[in-house]
Amino acid sequence: MQTLITVGIIVLVFALITALLIPLMKKMTQAAQLGYELNRDGVTVQGHIISGYEDVYYTRSGKQTHFMLKYTYFYGAVSYEREESVPESNYRALHEGTEVRVKCLARHPKTARLLLEDMTQAAQLEYELKRDGVTVQGHIISGYEEHVPASRYGSERTFFYLRYTYLYGGVSYEREESVPESDYQTFHEGAEVRVKCLARHPKTARLLIAGRPDILWME
Repeated sequence: MQTLITVGIIVLVFALITALLIPLMKKMTQAAQLGYELNRDGVTVQGHIISGYEDVYYTRSGKQTHFMLKYTYFYGAVSYEREESVPESNYRALHEGTEVRVKCLARHPKTARLLLEDMTQAAQLEYELKRDGVTVQGHIISGYEEHVPASRYGSERTFFYLRYTYLYGGVSYEREESVPESDYQTFHEGAEVRVKCLARHPKTARLLIAGRPDILWME
């Protein structure tokens, strides 16, 4: 009798474990399948960085930091939002409103990832700009708004851009940059602005706006 009870308990425990593990394994299998399809069949779309933050945690080996970027993208006229961990160099280089390329899966557009393979040089130039950039005079050329409508996968957002021109080494350059709405409303066509550019690569530049930090992600 005792043996039967023991066997019954073992069978019951096994059944409970199986009931818990099967959905988890199915979910993991589905995620792996979607990841495989994304690499094989993913389509490239345009996106924008929404925000970034540092996820700090502690392990036995010490302090660990994950650098997270949140972004939005369109597929099939629907707006989606995702966030993912990225290398620190990309985290420092990609600010709010920056245009990025996103690879998403047509049959399951919420499955997506940032395409950062071509960001290594951009991240290096951004680092050098902060360290070695020179300040020059510039002028606002124009500005525009880019509206992203709300969907079940993401909230409504509006990005604000200023286009400007500046001179370095007797050569004229043009750039556009995402800015906060307050700066967008302040700087109109023809307004004089200060621009920080990189001597060895003058097309790498950013607006110097009073009160705006060099790193846009705030602690």
